[in-house]
Amino acid sequence: MKNGAPLCAFAAAALAAGTVSGRQDLALAGGGAPLADIVVASVEDKVLKFAADELKTHLDAITGGSFAVLTNPAPGRAAIRIAYAPDLERQQLRIKFGDNGVSLESGAFPEYAVWDFLRDFCGVSWLDPTEAGTVMPKNPDLAVHRTDRTDRPFAKSRDPGMMSGERTFMCAYSPELWQRGSAGWTNFLKTAYPSAFKRGHFGEVNRAISNRKNLFLRRMKAGGDWVHANHSFYWYYDRFWNSKHPRFERFRPELFAKGYGGEKGAAEGITRAYDSAKEPPQLCYSNPETVRQVVDDIRAYFDNGGFTAAGYRNLGRKGYVWGRNAYCIEPMDNNGFCKCPECTRQYRYDLKGAAAQHSDYWFTFVNAVAREIAKSHPGRKIATLAYHSRYGVPSFRLETNVVVHFCFSSNRVPSKRASIERQENQMRNWRAAYPGQPFGLWLYNTFPKEFSDRVTHVNCFPGFFAKTLQSEYRLFKELDISESIFNCGFVDDYENFLSLRWMWNPDEPLERLEQEYFSAYGAAARPLREFYRIVEERYADPECGPKNTNLAWYFPRIAWGYRGPHSVMKRLGELMAEAEKLADSPLAAARVANWKAGIWDYMRRGSVEADAIPCDRKGVSILRTMTRGGRPQPMAGDRLLGVPVDVAATNGNWLLPGRKADWKLTGRTEFTEGRCRGISLCGKGERMRYVIRKPFDDLKEIRVTITQHCALRSRAAFELYGLRDGRWVSLAPEVVHGAYSNWGAPQQPEDVSYLTYAFSFEPGCKIDGLAIEDRSPKHKWYWAGFAAFEAR
Repeated sequence: MKNGAPLCAFAAAALAAGTVSGRQDLALAGGGAPLADIVVASVEDKVLKFAADELKTHLDAITGGSFAVLTNPAPGRAAIRIAYAPDLERQQLRIKFGDNGVSLESGAFPEYAVWDFLRDFCGVSWLDPTEAGTVMPKNPDLAVHRTDRTDRPFAKSRDPGMMSGERTFMCAYSPELWQRGSAGWTNFLKTAYPSAFKRGHFGEVNRAISNRKNLFLRRMKAGGDWVHANHSFYWYYDRFWNSKHPRFERFRPELFAKGYGGEKGAAEGITRAYDSAKEPPQLCYSNPETVRQVVDDIRAYFDNGGFTAAGYRNLGRKGYVWGRNAYCIEPMDNNGFCKCPECTRQYRYDLKGAAAQHSDYWFTFVNAVAREIAKSHPGRKIATLAYHSRYGVPSFRLETNVVVHFCFSSNRVPSKRASIERQENQMRNWRAAYPGQPFGLWLYNTFPKEFSDRVTHVNCFPGFFAKTLQSEYRLFKELDISESIFNCGFVDDYENFLSLRWMWNPDEPLERLEQEYFSAYGAAARPLREFYRIVEERYADPECGPKNTNLAWYFPRIAWGYRGPHSVMKRLGELMAEAEKLADSPLAAARVANWKAGIWDYMRRGSVEADAIPCDRKGVSILRTMTRGGRPQPMAGDRLLGVPVDVAATNGNWLLPGRKADWKLTGRTEFTEGRCRGISLCGKGERMRYVIRKPFDDLKEIRVTITQHCALRSRAAFELYGLRDGRWVSLAPEVVHGAYSNWGAPQQPEDVSYLTYAFSFEPGCKIDGLAIEDRSPKHKWYWAGFAAFEAR
């Protein structure tokens, strides 16, 4: 793949002066004055102008001079020519030195040659999109060693997860652990992009940050020859099912799956939120009419330069959505396939264990479409995914114009080695079956953050996995998975940096990339490297979790009870403090501040070992702690343990602030000396209040302990109230305790832990009674889990 070894970016400056092998270096500046001009054939060409502006911006910053951009070189001066080279492939680049300068060339992407020249010859490094993310050496006497080289990318399409064209990226690129909109997210952005916040209103700030992110992705040579694959038939509901949609064409029920008449998430493979009473979950892919409609759409796409204004349907943008030479066909994101006889006879339920029960069915449809497109548009490709119940290779040959993109969903779960090996074997099977056919890839770097954002609502233990990622890219090269690499979510800056470099060249050694990345932290690099390795090793270690349980690997009690317990967090805190002290330059200090705001503060907020919860209530502070295994020790000093006093409702345990309860009580919770039996109940939005009528002249602290079982289905939410002057008043903000998706998991003894919320009050807090108002029943099934209610 490589034609000429690149110079290390961090070593390029050392080679910038002197001669090597008797060949004189090319001097670009002397005493800050430019000794060369930037030359392009036309400043009207947007690509050449952008490349020239990029080169000028960086050379000016390095040397302190002001380089000229010309269409004709000045007499007697060296020239840095930026040009197209017809003899090169579209993405191939060439850096070629001559007697009077250097040429930076490419078949269609001359900016690639500019960025390689700046990085490998001038010492520039782009590490992340933040304002401290560019390493720019200062050298008023810049000279570069004359070393010709050519290069081309490993992956033709390098998608960071939100590409919308060969050179354009959607603003959704968010390389932050913090959930968008949270206080921590805002604090990180203010830390990492301080200049953007001087621009005024949110729209301008967001635009400035988005521009930096998009420019960073371009400088890392993301993009390329676009070949994209994703679910592609959701727009059919707009066109052929929903008569109220503004783009509805006509009602065509024959195109849609049969056999669904009102199930709400009951059918196999359909998400719980799906309502098939409103629309079928899939199309009928055995129907010739479905094939005919899809073929017509694809032909119109290629004939009209992509989706036209009239034909465009909720697919992101007008134009080439899937690629100028490719079109994707991919079903909805569920396994609720058609139940008609023609479809069901193609299902292979004997292959369900291999996740291939629908492979023959789906790829029969893909072949039918691909054959028709090959007749009318030879050379164009039909893209699809190996995904869900279609991971397995079909029992027949695929058409030669089909490009399969394999969904490697386990790539960022290194502790689940069996899952990784199973999917790696499936990839090998695909490549063995089609050794010469283009092959694409989906990677799920979005985990574990996606689950913490969408499922648990508790900050995750970061999924650092540089060593695992290196081994995976070596496999991708071995299998020549080079048509397209799509990253479903780019989260951590360091892994993003590695991924972007390895998508271009998987041969770059991790050790060299690590040195380039961490050297920007100066003397603070050592503690932050150790910080990273501790998190990486614990995230990848299958022993960092409970035994004999099927708890999900992203479950908060595994994240913070096993991977990030108090002892580990204490050590990480020490390393963070050490890095802050060692930061020895403005750049290093800024990067350390980004690490603290973006990683360490995120982890501190997610940890349930000892987490102070932000509280906007004056005079009240909240501390959350977790005890795994044994029950927490009772509160020290005089205390009142909750004992049922009011017996007016519901078996003597619960008082309702509103109308009569509409649930079934199947057990009893008794607030006695630290002993508790849970209750299971099903409600319809009711709130329950447990009341203790005892006055406190000086309430110091209230502790609420929750029994945390793996069967906890939804959020546990409660609020504290105090009785004052005959009225119940809120003492503290509502507490929301996570949300978990693994309903029905076995309850092993080691899976039980206890969360304690301690509410501290300023002196002089006087009340006549206490109450917990439990908001959890509104979340349907709920494992109660109150273990203690203490006050002093």
